[in-house]
Amino acid sequence: MRYGYKRDPFYARLGELDATRIGHGFIMNFYNNNIIHYDRRKIGLALDIDAGVAGFESMTSNLGRAEIFGGRVYYRPLFESDTPILRHFAVGASYVTDIDPDQNRNSSDGVAEFGLDIELPVLKTPVLQTLLYADYAKISQHGSGKAVGVEVSVHGTAGTFNFVAQLERRFLNAGFLPNYFNAFYEIDRFRVTPGDTVVFRKEDLLPRQPKTRGTFGLLRGTIINAVDVIGTFERLDGIKGSGVLHLQAIVPNTVPKMSLRAAYDRTGIDSFSDAFRLDNRSVARLGFGYKLNPFIVVYMDYIW
Repeated sequence: MRYGYKRDPFYARLGELDATRIGHGFIMNFYNNNIIHYDRRKIGLALDIDAGVAGFESMTSNLGRAEIFGGRVYYRPLFESDTPILRHFAVGASYVTDIDPDQNRNSSDGVAEFGLDIELPVLKTPVLQTLLYADYAKISQHGSGKAVGVEVSVHGTAGTFNFVAQLERRFLNAGFLPNYFNAFYEIDRFRVTPGDTVVFRKEDLLPRQPKTRGTFGLLRGTIINAVDVIGTFERLDGIKGSGVLHLQAIVPNTVPKMSLRAAYDRTGIDSFSDAFRLDNRSVARLGFGYKLNPFIVVYMDYIW
């Protein structure tokens, strides 16, 4: 269940969190709480309130069990002024934690990350909006990183289209991973053998991360209120197999009583020819729904 959209004055979502972001996505970016155990689905919650001079974003991955919590608070110190641009200048602070990555309460393996950010809308019209921002983040007991970026929003007349493009340059110290809580996090947070012995945690990757730089790009939008698309790609400079791709398309209202949805995620990309292979670095999903009446929807989901 959802009310509103991200960046509305009030936004809430209950159930599946399939593209959750905190702030500009430097810490949590398109996190999905149900990417792996579909038959044991988690009921998550996202809640954002923008009161003008201040606001917050928040999320929890599972209301049935304490696991991942995240939030961001921000303040616009010049909001009450008459300055058109500076009144929207904001400073923010974020915190995301996974208190139990291996799902064993007897172990102590929690991971936490905090961040600071600033943002300034330099152009804000009904058709075109441009936002400059900078982020700093640090993973507790590990490394830190910084990012600077620009976000451009274009809105067509009469709702013909809406697009948002984001380009970000990253400066990463040793022991740090950007958007640590990403679309693959539920898969990578820990892995076990058939005997339920933990053999891998995502946190184990951090000591092996060198000091480097990287680039992140995003494009999302809506075409004539019929197709919603999202695409992101990120890669680290000089690191082989560091590309990460996320694609998603939703057709909610084109055909009466029907809805279509497709998504694709892949890690370890090194070249364009490697981007669309289905193997253990890929997750693909296709869904089809038919509304029997205003209260009942029959839905078929295929997940690879």
